[in-house]
Amino acid sequence: MNRNPHTYLIIGCGHFGSRAAEKLKKRNSRSKIIVVDKSKKALQKVSRFSIQTEVSSGISYLNQFLSEGRKADYIIPAIPLHLAFEFILSQMKPWGAKRKEIPPRSGLPNPVIGKTGNLYISLSNFLCSEDCRPLPSWCKSQVSITRNRLLGWQNGMA
Repeated sequence: MNRNPHTYLIIGCGHFGSRAAEKLKKRNSRSKIIVVDKSKKALQKVSRFSIQTEVSSGISYLNQFLSEGRKADYIIPAIPLHLAFEFILSQMKPWGAKRKEIPPRSGLPNPVIGKTGNLYISLSNFLCSEDCRPLPSWCKSQVSITRNRLLGWQNGMA
């Protein structure tokens, strides 16, 4: 099924970024896909597709892309940092915005402090396997999380 083409900007060409580019290109070969990564070697993963690649820092490229008035239907972050936060921080630096240390937080689900000091939380307490299929028959953790969310919604708690 060949849908209307979209423009996708994928920031990061590691496992998830290259996988997203491949799946999107297979879904609609007419879509424009731009993949950005600071590693030329990483971008080789998508070289077999008709995809525009850019060697650059994701935040720098996003700043340039948007300042030039360019548009993408979808911006897909596939890098190990919070792209939206980093973009906003880069835009606010001229007014003195800066990253601050995060005080300890209790009660957050599965908190992780990243390399840059950002706090990440997740409802998932597991990592998917490399050959993960999003079907309940493959992943018992997914079944339990989905069931808990559905029960919460039915009881008006979500």
